Amino acid sequence: MKNKGLTLIMTALVLLYFWAGCGGREKETGETTVATAEKTEEKVTDNSLPPGSDQGPDESAKTGEEGERMEQMKQRLRDRGIDPESSQGKRIIEMMKSRGMGPGAGQDAPLVELQEVSPHNLKSYVTLNGKVEPERSVKVYSRLSAYVEKILKEEDDYVSEGTVMALLDDTEIRIQYRQAENQLKQAELTLNDEEQKFNRSEQLKKEDLISEEDYQMAKTNYYNARIEYQNQMENFKDLQLQLEYTQIRAPIEGYIVERLIDVGSRVNANEEVYSVEDFSPLLIRLYVPASDAINLEKGMPVDISSELFPGRVFQGEVKLINPRIDAESGTVKVTVEVKNSRDLLKPGMFVEARILISEDEDKLAIPHKALVYKKGAPFVFLFAAGQVRLQGIETGISHEDRIEVVSGLQRGDKIVVVGIEDLKDGMKVRVKR
Repeated sequence: MKNKGLTLIMTALVLLYFWAGCGGREKETGETTVATAEKTEEKVTDNSLPPGSDQGPDESAKTGEEGERMEQMKQRLRDRGIDPESSQGKRIIEMMKSRGMGPGAGQDAPLVELQEVSPHNLKSYVTLNGKVEPERSVKVYSRLSAYVEKILKEEDDYVSEGTVMALLDDTEIRIQYRQAENQLKQAELTLNDEEQKFNRSEQLKKEDLISEEDYQMAKTNYYNARIEYQNQMENFKDLQLQLEYTQIRAPIEGYIVERLIDVGSRVNANEEVYSVEDFSPLLIRLYVPASDAINLEKGMPVDISSELFPGRVFQGEVKLINPRIDAESGTVKVTVEVKNSRDLLKPGMFVEARILISEDEDKLAIPHKALVYKKGAPFVFLFAAGQVRLQGIETGISHEDRIEVVSGLQRGDKIVVVGIEDLKDGMKVRVKR
């Protein structure tokens, strides 16, 4: 009976506490409210702190205000014949605090931001990193040994197929070429003379006006002259070719990316002298996991981006898909062709490639930052009635900063997106407005 009476007294005190405005409301005269406000303002605006104090102005004002509210509560208990320092008075004060009614109640509740779950259009991408490569890269070699006489094209120069890039000293070869040209003319004259002699010998042989021995001699001389002419012709062509080789030409259309010779230096036959690359188009070779590669098709659009050009996206498309899977890595080689706008992309650059493989409309999605993982499973903090509850969900495809919610949430649910670090299941929170 005694306990029941105590309970009734405490309940009455709680109701009286609310009626009397211990939480911040004062009597109708408003005098106490004004006085309290003036005192609070004085404490807030007073930025001076005692030596050694590490409390800032805001914290001091907050502490002072809570202290005043506590004193008000104790005074009201005294007015009702209850000692605030007694066990009964302390129980009443603690009950007020536990129900969010006393001084300082709710001050420790975390401040959070909420977002309503709503449908979005989601795109599914395969995102991989790769290196830009030219379609063709050709190393140019010297065909003969000679000194470099002149450099006509430098690195970064654009050349067409057949453009002369450098000249080698052709003095020795040109002398040999002229000698071979004269020898060829002499051999041609000898051949014509021997051919005429042979033709006359054939005519005389038919009329039995020449011996067999003389006929065979004329025939042999003619054949020997023809062989000599052919040898001289081959020698002449060889020297003519060597003379052309003194002009180092571009084998393809493209940019010179490397020059390895200098004027006055001697190059040897089969020594590399230039490197030329064709930048139109550029290629990116990607190694796509087999599980994603099955969704790819030739001609699919590809977005290319580079850290060197923030905010800029280059367009490309899937050009080739290798038919076999690499047994060690479980990947498929996919070649992407890039439309190099304004020649900004260069071979050797590392880029990010995003291939759109599917697009879904009106899918429930939430920000990635709202997710909390417990033992590898995704959860969110669901808000309702001033507190949060840990809610398990099933996720689907991810697009940029959002991820699909397959189950666990409904349209219109409110979840915490900022301030989840210190939250616990069932915790009361304050919502940022």
